[in-house]
Amino acid sequence: MAVGFTMCEMTNFTYLFAFLVLSFSTIITGIEAFKTTSLQYRIVLTLETFISLIAGYVYYKYLFNTDNRDGIACCENPIVECHRNRLCGNEELRTTGYRYLDWFITTPFLLLSLCVIINRNETFPWGFFGIAVLLNAIMLIAGYLAESGRINKLIGWF
Repeated sequence: MAVGFTMCEMTNFTYLFAFLVLSFSTIITGIEAFKTTSLQYRIVLTLETFISLIAGYVYYKYLFNTDNRDGIACCENPIVECHRNRLCGNEELRTTGYRYLDWFITTPFLLLSLCVIINRNETFPWGFFGIAVLLNAIMLIAGYLAESGRINKLIGWF
């Protein structure tokens, strides 16, 4: 970590960077989705635009929900929580359900995009897609339960 920056300042910088990258990605894929003549590429680019838009919104919420009290940048936002009795340089970071909600929305669309790319000019593999989405949901639910302390982290990992 750079000298002179608290953990919260570095975290907020990463939120800003991610938000900017996702914003530019949304613009570029959106423009290209309108310009392309291939139906398959148009579908994929439209899905990618939607995914970038959702993820960009989530990082926007992370970035602008920071609470500043007494000149100390405490990270009280949907993903990072400061323990109130510590300064921000020493806080423990915990992920929350907000981040998992983002993943629960975007990862099925990523899987859909992948299936469209892989299956050129063939019938869509609905069975494979359904199994992949189901396994993805199980993975995210287990991860959320382990991160939130509702189940043992080792059990959530498997």
